[in-house]
Amino acid sequence: MEIKVIIFDVGKGDNIIVEFPENIFGLIDFNKKTSQGEPPSLTYLRLKYDELKAKGSNLRICFINITHQDKDHRHGAVDFFAWIEEKKIDIEIWYPKSINIPNIISHLRKNNDLENTFNYIYQFHKKKRTRALEGISEVKTIKNFKIYALSPLPDAIEEDINDRIVNPRNWNPNNTSTALHFRSNNLQLTFGADLPWLEWEKVIERLDISSLKDIYSDFVKASHHGAENASHTTLWEKLLKDLSHIIFTADARYPKKITLDHLSQINKEKLHKYSTFVQNQIFICKNAENVTNKKNIQWIISNNLTGSQNISSQTIRSIPRKKDPELESDFKFIGWEFMFLESNKVEVFQLYPQLQ
Repeated sequence: MEIKVIIFDVGKGDNIIVEFPENIFGLIDFNKKTSQGEPPSLTYLRLKYDELKAKGSNLRICFINITHQDKDHRHGAVDFFAWIEEKKIDIEIWYPKSINIPNIISHLRKNNDLENTFNYIYQFHKKKRTRALEGISEVKTIKNFKIYALSPLPDAIEEDINDRIVNPRNWNPNNTSTALHFRSNNLQLTFGADLPWLEWEKVIERLDISSLKDIYSDFVKASHHGAENASHTTLWEKLLKDLSHIIFTADARYPKKITLDHLSQINKEKLHKYSTFVQNQIFICKNAENVTNKKNIQWIISNNLTGSQNISSQTIRSIPRKKDPELESDFKFIGWEFMFLESNKVEVFQLYPQLQ
């Protein structure tokens, strides 16, 4: 395995694990559904932590990236911070440079959840274990991957801070959302956060003078759940290869039809599209096997479904959910797993917890 990406279903919002070889992890955002006691990524890591401890080993969390301040991207962050504090796990926190950690805490007294999140971040900030991201910049190398921030430039960040002060009701934190781009010799992955097209346009304009040059990706987590303000044919032409896998972290409202129309207009006939919203695809889970069974949670991984779950603007809201006859019970989809192999192949799986 070269790298694994797990995109959890948390409704409209992001909760993502990036797993490198040798039990090294990175995390992107921390949303959770009301029905979920904690972000699914935290549940996954708890199980992995216990499993490795039993074998006398441990996991490493190299980074967590909080892309911006919206609740659907950091709602469960406090749960995660409490866990790493309990386990004494060292991490590095990445966030947009537009977030001024010490100053923002004083403005959050009416939002305990957000205040607590930034209080945790501030503790790491004081220990010099945070990194504020801006512009197109190389952030870190993990294993074979160089990781780049795709962020607004300092002048856009200053403008954003002024808007926040002068016109807070119309301030939009998506404008300073931080996308990430991973690059190895054979593979490129992009995680689009909620970056709107107008900011993507600025990123694209700066590519030629950056060390990146291009962002053609084998895997893309679409920006802003597939919203119309985060879509443009130029963006998809710059981001997607012919065989790219693109996923929308969606609810019933997303991805928007105009976004799917933009995708259909570009010449990428073998593009694979996925959604975390259950009604966007038919569930097929043959030869399922139990991979973990702890804390009354039974994780089930399906067989390889690479390329079998494409969606279109005609079918996106009309395909019904189906039960798996082999499991003889209904089950709840929990996310997609993309395993990128060193042989330049990708295996795609659906994840489910079996209902108790």
